[in-house]
Amino acid sequence: MNNIGLSSLETNNVNNFTTINGLKIRKAMNKPFRYILKKATKGNTILERYPKLEKDQPYIFASTHSHTEDVISNLSIIDRNAYVLIGTTDQVRHNPQMYMAWANGMIYVNRLDNNNRNEALKKMQWLLDNGTSVLVFVEGGYNNSENLLCQRPFPGVYRLNVATGAKIVPIANFLDPDTNNIYIRVGDPMDLSIYNKKIALDVLRDSLATMVYEQIEAHTKPLKRASLSYDPHLDYMEARRQEYFKVNWTSYEAWKEELTVYKGGLTFPDEVWNFIDKVDINEKNAKFYGPVLARKYRENKYSMDRYMQEKWNK
Repeated sequence: MNNIGLSSLETNNVNNFTTINGLKIRKAMNKPFRYILKKATKGNTILERYPKLEKDQPYIFASTHSHTEDVISNLSIIDRNAYVLIGTTDQVRHNPQMYMAWANGMIYVNRLDNNNRNEALKKMQWLLDNGTSVLVFVEGGYNNSENLLCQRPFPGVYRLNVATGAKIVPIANFLDPDTNNIYIRVGDPMDLSIYNKKIALDVLRDSLATMVYEQIEAHTKPLKRASLSYDPHLDYMEARRQEYFKVNWTSYEAWKEELTVYKGGLTFPDEVWNFIDKVDINEKNAKFYGPVLARKYRENKYSMDRYMQEKWNK
């Protein structure tokens, strides 16, 4: 099924993606719309903390991203209209829930296209300059890491903070799969423009990671090692896959965009291991390269991208 009427979201620019009247209407309708969003959320949304924000002041809401209902649940608890940045092309084209995002106010971004990302940044700056807040899921795709409480944030929110003076409000989400409770914790507004980009992103990541840790500590029970299977890594990946497939996907190519993360100049494991493919391994160097090959095999085995593609139709 193709969404009718939303195709313009992929091609419009800062001059025609919305209007001043559109901003006014969405602000006027925000309170009843938030009520509808809360009722539409399948999970039980529990707001643990919310700071006192200045009335009629635009903010950059910067959220973690880990489950299928964090967009709708976040919009239901934010106390003002906030246009949401959506970077999921397959869902924009085919998921009927995107009409709800459009009604709220949304900015489409193709995460694989530099020009499109820059245009999305201009749109968000225009919104903030005109008194409307924005909601950005700063990790890009879902956080599928077993060890990172928060992946490195994309720098767009920092650039918006510097360009507009609008403060960044961190939001941490945690879904308890056993109870279907969605816990949301909102931090105090931050002005990160006083730092350079690297330090600012570190401060934002640490703020989000701290709140996620507090949620895990408060709402989960420790596992016993004996209760784990022979390969808990694969169990974790399967749990993440099941979370993705709570909604329908139409394109096998979706994972190129969905699994996008911000590298920020850092080297990732797949780039490190690529050199081994060019090495002629023989009896003289096998002692050194054998362990490297073994580690590369392990990295490939637990690659989320590989796993999602292999399990596409299963």
